Amino acid sequence: MKRITVTLPDDLAQALTAYAQAKGVSGTKVMETALREYLQNRQLLERDYQPAHTRIRITPAEQGSGLNDVSVNHDRYLAE
Repeated sequence: MKRITVTLPDDLAQALTAYAQAKGVSGTKVMETALREYLQNRQLLERDYQPAHTRIRITPAEQGSGLNDVSVNHDRYLAE
């Protein structure tokens, strides 16, 4: 097993100590579990991500609203 020194802000260190005491485990065990869970979740996210194989092409609709200021005054048009 490898020893690593971690520096925590005071509030996080206090929360870690309180949680570990409440659960009856060591702070090391809490940190180990939290880090393991975090890394497993990161791997799941990265593994599930698949980049698009093709670019998405957006083409304008054949018929528009006939208004040329919708991008600027959209709130006004939606309220009407």
